[in-house]
Amino acid sequence: MSLILTAGTVVLTAAAVPSMATAAAPPAATTGRLVQLHSLGGQGSFAKAMNERGDIIGASVDAADNYRAVVWWQGRRTPTALPVKGATAGDINEKRHIVGGVEGGLFLWRGRSVSYLKRPAGASFGATFINERDQVAGTATDSNDASRAFVWARGRMTMLTTPKGMDSRAVGINNRGQVIGVLTTPGVSTERAVLWQQGRMTELGTLGGESSTPTAINDRGQVAGTSAVAGSAGDHPFLWQRGRMTDLLTGTGATAGRVADLNQAGMVTGAASFGTSDSRPVVWRAGRMIDIGLPGHMGAALDINERGDVTGYTRTDPQSFAVPFRWRKGQTTLFPEPASDIAITVIGIDRRGVIAVDQETSQFGNLVLRSA
Repeated sequence: MSLILTAGTVVLTAAAVPSMATAAAPPAATTGRLVQLHSLGGQGSFAKAMNERGDIIGASVDAADNYRAVVWWQGRRTPTALPVKGATAGDINEKRHIVGGVEGGLFLWRGRSVSYLKRPAGASFGATFINERDQVAGTATDSNDASRAFVWARGRMTMLTTPKGMDSRAVGINNRGQVIGVLTTPGVSTERAVLWQQGRMTELGTLGGESSTPTAINDRGQVAGTSAVAGSAGDHPFLWQRGRMTDLLTGTGATAGRVADLNQAGMVTGAASFGTSDSRPVVWRAGRMIDIGLPGHMGAALDINERGDVTGYTRTDPQSFAVPFRWRKGQTTLFPEPASDIAITVIGIDRRGVIAVDQETSQFGNLVLRSA
């Protein structure tokens, strides 16, 4: 999970679980350090995603000024170029298998072998997601601009059920092969959250508004996302499980929010606002919403690992530059240096609590950094 942050941008993102919001004990922030990762010899590197092991995929410029798909293996600062011509890395699983795009379609790199999915004539592929069984979920758009969610597994591409006259888009897949996505109607801006499993599509519904969007799904089949709410100007985060969608802001005092991530234990991360455009980073754990922000700061919690460590960004006001943070058991660590003067993207956090950041600067271009 990642989110681009720029100076002057107020980002509203959140997640929740019903009950009164609780503030974490006043956090005493410590300061951590980010370490720049190397390029392939040119100027410029970009991060796309990170797995729980700490491997980071992205792109880097080589000495001949060519962009190459790369992976920075956990603990290494020097990238390894993928041996796939014209590749763009999209996602990586815990087996270190990488899926992404090539000129003719998609590729799946398994270390010693590469598989390809040829793009139909006139079609294009959107974002792809991979699980631990090497099942890939994605979206295909044909020459008529109609989009369909699909699964690519064992060499076969299967289009997912989509009602006639509607488009569909995949946004995630869990290790059980359940796919989350949205249905849209051409020319209409609203979208509806759906779940595909064993060939069947289930609409998840809304919180009373016209639209809903899923963000993450875990192996328990829990789905977290955001929905419009009847009578409310702001969207609310939701948790869907066993056929029921729950408003995660109920009883918290928050007026709007959005989900960012969900781990296997059902902990949810994001941000919530309380009557203003400023948002606070929050975590929902064991039925309670916990405000993990620093006093006087705004921000969002963007990614969570399996032991409950959280990363995101914080800033003192809408015009200040965002600073990445890590929150672990009530303790916040800020990573202010080296600072970006244009934009940062918080890429994720691994199982050790190491965070990855993509940073755009006016002096050095684009950089990839990892916490020391």
